[in-house]
Amino acid sequence: MLKSFRDWYNSAAIWITVAVGIAIIIPSSVWLGYRLNYDGVYEEYATNQAYTEAKTEFERRCSVLTAPQEIIACFNNAIETAREPQRAEEDLQAQRQVATWTLALLIVSSALGLLSLIAAVFGVILVRNTLSAAIVSNELAREDKRPWIKFDCVPNGKFDEHGLSRSQVVLEVKATIEDIGERPAIDMVEHTKIIQADFSYARTSAIKAFLDEIFQRQKHLNHGNIVYPNDPIYTDYTIHTLVKDVRPKGWTKNRPVLFEGEPETPEKFLIYCITYRGIGFETYFHNAQIYQLNRFGQKPSDWELLRLGQAQSIS
Repeated sequence: MLKSFRDWYNSAAIWITVAVGIAIIIPSSVWLGYRLNYDGVYEEYATNQAYTEAKTEFERRCSVLTAPQEIIACFNNAIETAREPQRAEEDLQAQRQVATWTLALLIVSSALGLLSLIAAVFGVILVRNTLSAAIVSNELAREDKRPWIKFDCVPNGKFDEHGLSRSQVVLEVKATIEDIGERPAIDMVEHTKIIQADFSYARTSAIKAFLDEIFQRQKHLNHGNIVYPNDPIYTDYTIHTLVKDVRPKGWTKNRPVLFEGEPETPEKFLIYCITYRGIGFETYFHNAQIYQLNRFGQKPSDWELLRLGQAQSIS
């Protein structure tokens, strides 16, 4: 819509200006011509009137005289007497012409000023919309050219629990990390945490709480690896940690089940998160997933990672 309006405005602006100019110039010219013609007719009328008055005055005062010098003096006096109102009329006529031209200039200037103001308003609106569209396009272009990290975690060895209430956990995990974007990912850092919680907390709150912990200590985020597009890397590492119990206060085995199929006892979950940046980006992106640690046998290797598909955070 913005592009069509901009195209229409660019093509129609000159014709709109011409049409408005004609609409201003033609009435102004007609009015100015009328005023000038009226002033000319009035000036001719005033001159004839002054001539008639001078002739009448001359005949009344000078026709009865007989001496040549008296006649000449009377004649000059009659001319001067008649010239006084004519001069006043000429001065008035000059003032009228000045006022007419001033009014015409004021009308044209006001109309052109109004036209300029309207054009400026349209221009500001167009520039603002164009700038907004440019910002959106730039953001879309940046998103299109940014890196996008995806990963997959699988067991890579034993899973051992020991200690008080089996709260100490050792597990070996293998992760496949791939940049599916168009630009390299820099400062790529892996973050892991094992918690003991119920399914409702794991689904709704665990990832957000972990992300808050990560971004509160940002100084370690800029010491990571580089992942190039379509060139996956593989990480094998052992997690040896103390499980954090995040069960709500007052939790009991008789607590009502919040989700269908939810067990009455808390489970252990692995939260896996990757933070990274793109070249030219100041902000950090992340991809976080949560997995249930599921034991299906007695052997140390009898375990699996079950990803909770509804619990994830990607930016």
